[in-house]
Amino acid sequence: MNVMRGSVIGYWTLHKWINRTFPRTGRCEFCASMARLTTYAEARPGRRARWRHDWFELCGRCHTAYDGRVVGDRGQAQGAQQRAKTHCPQGHPYDEANTYIHKHGHRYCRACGRAATARYRQRRQVTRHERDEPDRR
Repeated sequence: MNVMRGSVIGYWTLHKWINRTFPRTGRCEFCASMARLTTYAEARPGRRARWRHDWFELCGRCHTAYDGRVVGDRGQAQGAQQRAKTHCPQGHPYDEANTYIHKHGHRYCRACGRAATARYRQRRQVTRHERDEPDRR
């Protein structure tokens, strides 16, 4: 029987039940590729459906696209959305002189980095000064 008992069911319990009840075929239902690892995605999210026709068997790429995790708000991939930014959150420009590019490709604002370092050194200096003074109790 394909119906699970009870009307209130948790997210993980439902997914464990779906995986146990409906063995995976290994074929993505969107792109029809044979994937080493496929997962189930709800056809109608939030409904907690318990029938096979309410679920899609998807490869990892199609599952992330279906969930909307790959595409940003403007219809761009997340990387393109970040590259389109011309200023840091504090308003400093991302230009050659003010941008540090990490080895993993992330951009950092040099002006914000200098300000953060100055704040850290100021806190550290105050802490050291307090330790050097004798306790006057």
